[in-house]
Formats: sequence, C-alpha cells, structure tokens
Amino acid sequence: MEYTVVKTFIDRDSLKTFRAGDIFACLDDKRAAYLAGKGYLDVPIKDPVPVPKTAKPKTAAKRPAKKGNAKK
Repeated sequence: MEYTVVKTFIDRDSLKTFRAGDIFACLDDKRAAYLAGKGYLDVPIKDPVPVPKTAKPKTAAKRPAKKGNAKK
C-alpha cells in the first residue's frame, strides 16, 4: 500500500529519507501501522481513479526551411 508522509523520517529498512508530502510504499502492514502510530504516515492512499485517454491534439505542420538557411 502507499501512504502519504506527514512528518520527515529515515526508513530503517531502505535508509531513504522521506519528507512530508512524499509517498511511502510498504508491503508490511505492521511496519506501516507502526509508522502511522508514531505520526509519520497518514491513512493509506486509495487507488487512483483511472483517467480515460483522450486523442492527442493535432499539431501544426512544420514549415519547410528557407533555401537561404540550408547547411551545406
């Protein structure tokens, strides 16, 4: 599961620093509950709602290079 970090901490398993606002991913529920109990993590993040893909906007066609600027 993924959790939002509330208070900066260094993870003892990965030795990585997590700052407030970062996302902390953990498969160990006991570890996550411990960190949440100490005030480091917020409630688990729910799965995001998938955003439907839309068609890419059409881009303008490129103009041909001027004859005077061509590299030789």
